[in-house]
Amino acid sequence: MTIVELPAALLLGGWLLAQVILGAVGLERDLGAGAGPHLAHVAPFAFGLLVIWPFAKRLRKPEPPRLPVY
Repeated sequence: MTIVELPAALLLGGWLLAQVILGAVGLERDLGAGAGPHLAHVAPFAFGLLVIWPFAKRLRKPEPPRLPVY
């Protein structure tokens, strides 16, 4: 087994895209539960991004200087 580190933005972006696609497919076709459960995750996720964005920019700390590699 190999462990691969992925950026959180990539993982969350993929999850959000999957929710939107599954919700759109559920709207077009009646697949049991429909689109409701998938689309119910999209709005709070987007709201959370909008609310946290100004705080994330303000709280970001500059990176310390790196030593040169010879």
